[in-house]
Amino acid sequence: DRPAPTVTTNKTRLSLPGQRVRLFPSRSLLESRPFSLSATRMTEAQFADISLKVCFTVLIGYMLFIMYKLGKESKAGKFGMAIIFIGLGMGLVSFTAKEVIKYLLEH
Repeated sequence: DRPAPTVTTNKTRLSLPGQRVRLFPSRSLLESRPFSLSATRMTEAQFADISLKVCFTVLIGYMLFIMYKLGKESKAGKFGMAIIFIGLGMGLVSFTAKEVIKYLLEH
């Protein structure tokens, strides 16, 4: 009775469900995933900068909608709507102007 020949296998544990084989054996398991976050090489500062701009853009749009709705429900008329947008919109304009000035000074 001879012992059965042993076959060497890849003994790396796979921690992701459904993934049995690595796509690229030279890479680590997280790097071989199709859309891994480590492949993008985005730093936390870059992510914070992008999300700040996107979230503030959405917030500004929502605030403009609220100003419009406030003027419409109060039946302010054209002059009243102008006052609402000028008065409440000054904060939005100052935030946007700050970003534009910062961009112009850097470039």
